[in-house]
Amino acid sequence: MLLNRKCPVCRNDTGGYLKKIEFILPEDYHLPSEYNVVVCDKCGFVFADTIASLEDYDRYYVSFNNYVPDNKNSEDMVHNITFNYFYKILKKYDNSKKNYIDLGAGDGSFAIRINDSNIGFKSISGLDPSYNCKKRLIKHNIGYINGSIYNLGNIERKFEVISVFSVLEHLLNPLEAIREIDKILNQDRGQIMINVPDCSFMEDNDTPLANNFNQEHINYFSLQSLDNLFKNINMKRVFSETLFIEYENNKSKEALLLALYEKDNTTEKDFVKDVKTVESIKNYLKKQDNFFLDINKKIQNFVNENIEVLVWGGGAYTFNLLSNTDLKKCNIKYFVDNNKNKIGTNIQGIEIVSPNSIIKTNYPIIISSMLNSQKILEQINEIKLENEIIIL
Repeated sequence: MLLNRKCPVCRNDTGGYLKKIEFILPEDYHLPSEYNVVVCDKCGFVFADTIASLEDYDRYYVSFNNYVPDNKNSEDMVHNITFNYFYKILKKYDNSKKNYIDLGAGDGSFAIRINDSNIGFKSISGLDPSYNCKKRLIKHNIGYINGSIYNLGNIERKFEVISVFSVLEHLLNPLEAIREIDKILNQDRGQIMINVPDCSFMEDNDTPLANNFNQEHINYFSLQSLDNLFKNINMKRVFSETLFIEYENNKSKEALLLALYEKDNTTEKDFVKDVKTVESIKNYLKKQDNFFLDINKKIQNFVNENIEVLVWGGGAYTFNLLSNTDLKKCNIKYFVDNNKNKIGTNIQGIEIVSPNSIIKTNYPIIISSMLNSQKILEQINEIKLENEIIIL
């Protein structure tokens, strides 16, 4: 079928349908509330066939993604795994004459950690549009560049080592982005460090649908599709490994792909079709079929009796459940969230409040969190709430 969005890896415009993903989003997100997951007919890459524009995503990330993660524990683990892996690789090189930049630096943590290590780069910089990133990097005497990964041509300096961590899975046009990156990369053996979720292992992942398919994750990479992407700018893979993140409060594990690419104009440019990832994703989606039915059973009494409830969790998981389960039929008094950037906003006209706001209430609490249910339960016990609790 003809796609709304060309393949992010090979720019082919036809593909096969896998599943429609639906979620309820706050109106001011200005992003579509659904998309089809599709597979490219030509190279086998799996991605979200969204109708959103680059401007839509730019506005969303500037306004609603302020580096206060919904799952800090997960982000810390990804950060630590990534740093430890690449630290061992970078220590093998003489870095004294190399310039390094972290693109999409977020809160600046990785650039700061590189700066505090003994890797020994000649210069260290971070690029991000965030003012908070600017403050943190300048405080640590790290170069800050205000900019977008889609517009790097005005940067005069060339970099021998560039990192792009937890970024490519979010980009509407990753091919355009890496072509921009190529403009600031030293063409003599310049290196790019990458991490992305490894979706070729998704069938082994038991986290809910919204953890893998949401308004932010719109590209589903594997090692093969990542190799295909970087062939577009004559880069070959020199190191790679898939490591698994295991959560303390969840039996599931997620695959994290780490790879180092190096400039090499002799790289073979023909794509190798990725046939593994689509099968893994299909198997994952089959396992999710009964999930929403189980959720409905847990909240059936609240719906039937029209009982006022609190929903603790204002992220992608809740957005997905509001669209696909009877959670949308619940009489929700407030949403509750720890993320300070969400407090005071609303979902479908219902306010998101802080945990301190519900201390004297007795409404049943529905915990709606992909990976942090146990931590929320511990927090409820700490503030000595005696409300009825249901975990979704």
